Amino acid sequence: MLRRFVICILLAVLGALTVLAADRETAILVVMEGVSVDQLLASTDPSCKELLSRAAVGLINNRTGESLSASNNAVTIGAGARARSELKNDWGKTCNLATWGFNGRELVWGTPAYQRFTRNTGFNIPDTVIINTEITALQGVNAVDLKGVYPGLLGSQLQRVGVKMAVYGNADQGAQPVRNGVSIAMNTQGWVPTGDVSNRTEIADATRPYGIRTNYAYLLERITELQAQRACIVVDAGDGSRLEAASVLLSDERVAVLRARTLSECSKFVTRLEDAIARRGDRYLLLFMPLTPDIIATRSGDQLTPLLMLGSEVHPGILTSTSTKRTGVVMNVDLAPTILRFFRATPTSDMVGGLIAVDSQRMTRDALRAANHKMVALNQGRPPVIKGYILVLACSVLAYVLLSLALRYQIQGIRITPASLRPLFLAVMLVPLILLIAPSLGIYRPLGTAAFLLVVTLFPAYVLCRRVRDIRWVLAGIGTLTAFVLCIDMLCGTPLLESSFLSYTVISGIRFYGLGNEYSGVLIGALLLGISAWLDIWKTSSRWLTVLLCTIYLLVLALIGSPRHGSDFGGMFAAIAGFSMVLGKLLPRRLLLKTALIAGLAGTLLAAFILALNMRMPSTEQTHIGQAFGTAQQEGVGVLWEIAVRKWAMNFKLIRSSWWAFALASMTVGLLALAYRPIDVVRRTLSPHPALNAGFIGILAAMCVALLTNDSGVVMAATGLLYLVFPLMLLVENDRGALVSNGE
Repeated sequence: MLRRFVICILLAVLGALTVLAADRETAILVVMEGVSVDQLLASTDPSCKELLSRAAVGLINNRTGESLSASNNAVTIGAGARARSELKNDWGKTCNLATWGFNGRELVWGTPAYQRFTRNTGFNIPDTVIINTEITALQGVNAVDLKGVYPGLLGSQLQRVGVKMAVYGNADQGAQPVRNGVSIAMNTQGWVPTGDVSNRTEIADATRPYGIRTNYAYLLERITELQAQRACIVVDAGDGSRLEAASVLLSDERVAVLRARTLSECSKFVTRLEDAIARRGDRYLLLFMPLTPDIIATRSGDQLTPLLMLGSEVHPGILTSTSTKRTGVVMNVDLAPTILRFFRATPTSDMVGGLIAVDSQRMTRDALRAANHKMVALNQGRPPVIKGYILVLACSVLAYVLLSLALRYQIQGIRITPASLRPLFLAVMLVPLILLIAPSLGIYRPLGTAAFLLVVTLFPAYVLCRRVRDIRWVLAGIGTLTAFVLCIDMLCGTPLLESSFLSYTVISGIRFYGLGNEYSGVLIGALLLGISAWLDIWKTSSRWLTVLLCTIYLLVLALIGSPRHGSDFGGMFAAIAGFSMVLGKLLPRRLLLKTALIAGLAGTLLAAFILALNMRMPSTEQTHIGQAFGTAQQEGVGVLWEIAVRKWAMNFKLIRSSWWAFALASMTVGLLALAYRPIDVVRRTLSPHPALNAGFIGILAAMCVALLTNDSGVVMAATGLLYLVFPLMLLVENDRGALVSNGE
């Protein structure tokens, strides 16, 4: 009888252990430094190739609340929002607060770390935990102007749902502690329940920088013996950090050898770690992420790093996220929500990232590398191309103003008049369209782009000025074609917008999909110019024409605001103002106010419908505006006010520092000059062209609204005014030339 009882007890215990093992959940994040996209994806090392064959791969944007650095990135990952770790004192010296992680009993300047922590925070904690002794200063740095950023939020959220946090490894550089992993795993109070970041995670090696290297055998042993039903573990593979810090003292050949060896050892560790976790039957998620690329890649502008995802529910492929909506590209702020969802926990509204998943689209690793090369080239080439374009724009307006005041100028017998600038004006108007198309032709280098622009803008512009007597036909063609190409591109998933110099770039991390502020202004301005120019040429009006205009108006509004196309809710308000003004001005005076009100109301209702549709979408498909209003439903409308203040602050910052503010000021000067001299020239020019006059007023109204309501309103206003200022100058010179030819 006793024997049967013991056997039953043993069977019950074994059954319980089997169930527990089956339900065990483990998430592991392995971080290191100094690994570029090409270094990993093009590696011929067997360990790296083995790891890549198992993983889903993506490129990760490491934008933080300050500069790109491992410490800033670590705090950003732990907060789930763009954060910073650098504290500057009154003497200009910088302290990286994220690196101050210690085992509780380690000595910090002669004092046990847990006592220093208590002295700084007032919290009593066990001496067995892992702590960031400078958590109070770290919170203060992020509270200055990064409202809603909470270092350690990921750790706190996981602990609330019963997940045990742990951190292992360090990147110490001699006597200087570098423990960024603690800032990822800690809670908002600044401590991690278990782990080891002391020198026990290192092993002496005289051939390596600082005479040490990571003890991967020890790390693997500690991780696999961790007893926890649900665990989230951060591993800091510090050899990459030590190599980057010491690289200035080593030859290039030695750095290359050590870099390859460091990556190979870490890849082998990650592969063995996955095998160990998989063998015990865990439901697991394993992420390998370099916090920074190597120095050479960083200097060349290659700032994205690779991200590898492995797991019991992950299959090899290419990663994407709901934040970027781009195949192969994710963000560092996506890691926290993804880990929380793995444990079936809900990310808080203070986490700004989305969920990482394997994209269903087929894309090879070689294609991913090629895409990275293109993104680097676009990001590097964008400043000179945009600045050069703005300089040409501003100089052409200034030259026109000066020539208008003098009416003519003579250089070595060559007579120059304002009309001489007409080809240049048309070329400036053609540039946004050409920049949209050029990358699809394989042109994404600054010099090649400049040469291509000179050929395909100036020559056609010169021919058009010589051959076409009525400039309205040219304006109608440029405006309609530009707006048409943009609309077709949005319907096709914005492949042209995603690779244009005039659009957003992935590396900047500001926007990844949709229309963007630059081309939002272009679309609104070009469409209003094109429609009004055609109406001015035809000089007809009918009920069916009004219906057609309203249909175009609503369709373009829907495209601009649709979460799956333009995704520019702020641009919708500018478009509503511009389109309503044009419709009101084109109809008889007795219907002016009524039509403008109806058009504005219809646009507002459409915007409200798109917003409601956005909010009803799954959170993984919502845009930022849908998420913002969803947060406002939970936390009150004060959230919306905070967002508005932040957007206005960004707009004021751009007005002070952006080159687009210079472009906007230049065009404003041009408008004022036209209003001043020749006297009454604008009224006399536009009086025979009521439709064009309506279009210009609509563009002006739209850009004023954009300037007031958008976080980059100065950018949208500048690109939109291209289709007001330059056409107006062309019309003035066209009419002046007609008067001269008629002998008036």
